[in-house]
Amino acid sequence: MCIQKENHDYDSWWQASYEILNLFPFSSETKRMGIILMDTETGKILFFMKGADVAMIPIVEFSDWLDEECGNLARKGLRTLVNGMKILSKEEYAGFSHRLPHQCVRRHRSLVVKKIPVIAVSGGQV
Repeated sequence: MCIQKENHDYDSWWQASYEILNLFPFSSETKRMGIILMDTETGKILFFMKGADVAMIPIVEFSDWLDEECGNLARKGLRTLVNGMKILSKEEYAGFSHRLPHQCVRRHRSLVVKKIPVIAVSGGQV
């Protein structure tokens, strides 16, 4: 997977390549989905997750504005999605991936998803 992003000077672009380590498809039971990527240049491991506010609020880092913003979007009749990203150490990922074949996908997520920083909240038409 390759991502291009505009550089801070706004005159150039940089490109990063990622290896997909794990993919957690959307589940109507958990109301969320996730992916674990590794930056092929730096080796940094990133865990991204997005889902319904009711599924994500219990597992993301506390934010005093999150409940309020989700409420504002809901009052407008919008479906609210919360996006989070957590950097995993190689040790955290190794401990997680070692148990991967022996547990169900639902449980896998709970092994990784502790205090995920919120990176975005969005609202879309229902």
